Amino acid sequence: MSATLCRSSNLPFRLAAIASVILTSASAIAAESADAQKAGATTQPVVVTATRTAQPLNQAASSISVLTQKDAEEIQPITFTELLLDIPNVDITSFDSVMNNRISIRGSGDREITYLIDGMRQDNQTIGGNRPSGIFMDSELLKQIEVKRGGGSVLYGNGGIGGTIAVETKDAADFLRDSDKDFGATLKAGYVSDNLEWQKSAYVYGRTELWDVVAGVTRRDSGAATSSETGHRNTADVDNDSTSAFAKATLSPLPEHLLQVAYFYDIAHNDSFFRSGRIDKYRYEQHRVSGKWEFEKNDWINLKTALQYAKSEFQFEGNRAGLSKDDFDSVSGNIQNTSYFSAFGTHELTFGGDFSKTSQNGQQMSLSGWMPDGSRPDSDGFDGGLFIEDQYALNDYLSIVPVLRWNYFKRESNESYPSLSDSKVTPGVTLRVTPMDSLLFWGSVNAGYRPPILDEMYFRMTYPDEEWTSIVVPNPDLKPEKSVNS
Repeated sequence: MSATLCRSSNLPFRLAAIASVILTSASAIAAESADAQKAGATTQPVVVTATRTAQPLNQAASSISVLTQKDAEEIQPITFTELLLDIPNVDITSFDSVMNNRISIRGSGDREITYLIDGMRQDNQTIGGNRPSGIFMDSELLKQIEVKRGGGSVLYGNGGIGGTIAVETKDAADFLRDSDKDFGATLKAGYVSDNLEWQKSAYVYGRTELWDVVAGVTRRDSGAATSSETGHRNTADVDNDSTSAFAKATLSPLPEHLLQVAYFYDIAHNDSFFRSGRIDKYRYEQHRVSGKWEFEKNDWINLKTALQYAKSEFQFEGNRAGLSKDDFDSVSGNIQNTSYFSAFGTHELTFGGDFSKTSQNGQQMSLSGWMPDGSRPDSDGFDGGLFIEDQYALNDYLSIVPVLRWNYFKRESNESYPSLSDSKVTPGVTLRVTPMDSLLFWGSVNAGYRPPILDEMYFRMTYPDEEWTSIVVPNPDLKPEKSVNS
């Protein structure tokens, strides 16, 4: 801002003019500050892992870190898990391998973390023994990642006593951000010298007021591995490749309705050649189809429901263990409704339920063809639950968020192993104090519950190595893990 003052011998007029400039400048500065605060509030990432409902990150009473689409574009990670390396209390094993990556939150294992894609819980298909299985989500598809430290089973079901990772994939609008176009295509190629990897991707996308469609494929092919401890290449000769394809269509025929259908396909190979002559070949393939319907009518009816089917196959071939494969099928779904009303304060009441049914079987190649694999007997698992949560604001400064969940699970096998089932009620509560808009104090206590997965109960293995024999003994008498997170 600039101002010109005419010379005058009349001092009062000079002072009045100077005061006018100062007050105008102060008003402009105050307006700019208010605009900046408003802009900061509107650009805050929106998260859902704290309460199952969307809210700005700075209002979420939970320990959450967020990575955005911009972060992924700047980092250009080799795998999904490489994006998580700098998040506090998160440890990654083999981040440069699609097949072997593992995530730990606050010391918990990967079997104690809930993993969500577009709001859909992914069944834990961690494979026991000499059969690794990492997280298959190409970073090219990522719009946002939420990492919630602390138990999440009270909200998202059995498991998750260590934390929750929620991934949101891109829409056409995300590819077209900063553009006034409604259609487009992206072709990308790159090379990473660290693991000798070529990256190639192609995506097409379009949008109108009624629909949003995107489809594409990413291919990664590498010829080396890097040790996370020394920074030098491993002595083993490694050949890795992975392909990820996806298509997603979102339709809004009416303002209160949203329909979405998505398909994901992932396939990965990891071949290791050792100096001793040993060869280990791993192959993983997954198909996943999901559908979502959202309906918002009024303050009482805000409905969200989703259904998912996933089919995957893991195959292992070694000159010591022979050829084996494991098949997994799962069907899962969830439904929830949120109501807003006033009664001695304001309430945001969310209630609903979810379920997941998983089947797995193993086969071993013999001289007569594929035969049942005794190390992984046919087995089935079911998990389900009902939950209710109330975000109750007593006033502008104090709110309390109680949550209650009923959990149920069942595990059974076609072998002589006994089946196992149980149910448990897990409560939780969060207290929020907001003395001013930019300051939030909170504390929470949540009960956690994690039943054993199928591999922990039924898998057994005897694998001769070069200098010793690896033996895995099944434990069908395992009991659920319980925790209290505060």
